[in-house]
Amino acid sequence: MISRNEQYLSFILQDELYAIELSSVKELIRIPDVSRIPGMSDYVKGVINLRGKIIPVIDLRLRFGLAEQAYNDRTSVIVVEIPKDDEMQLCGFVADTAKEVLKISSVNISPPDCLQLDGIEYLKGIGNVDGDLIRLLNVDRIIAPDEQELLIQEASINDQRRTDYV
Repeated sequence: MISRNEQYLSFILQDELYAIELSSVKELIRIPDVSRIPGMSDYVKGVINLRGKIIPVIDLRLRFGLAEQAYNDRTSVIVVEIPKDDEMQLCGFVADTAKEVLKISSVNISPPDCLQLDGIEYLKGIGNVDGDLIRLLNVDRIIAPDEQELLIQEASINDQRRTDYV
């Protein structure tokens, strides 16, 4: 078996270590003002304007059923690209704190099916770095397809409203 290193951006949620493939990450920003979208799930915090592009923001704590926490100066938004049909859609994931970029060898990643737990659909695997276990997220599965469609429609409507006022 050939081992290859993959790069991940690691971050903290409720004192636990998570990571997202670096190839999906477009940028890391501080939490800006978020405009709420009525009728969306609690974990959908709303949308932000990122240099003229309207993108949805998902609170990962709430998405994973963790306790809500007030945002502070360490709260980060990880802007990622997720596939939608034949295009890529930007989305922001709120994390307690961004950590560092990690290189994880493929031999140190266990598939999520090694766990017999509910909620593993978000996991790409479990990484082991120097004895620390890291939950590797599958960004394509964090937002349900029907909610993804609603978010894209709402972001489009908000983007159109924004350009109508300019």
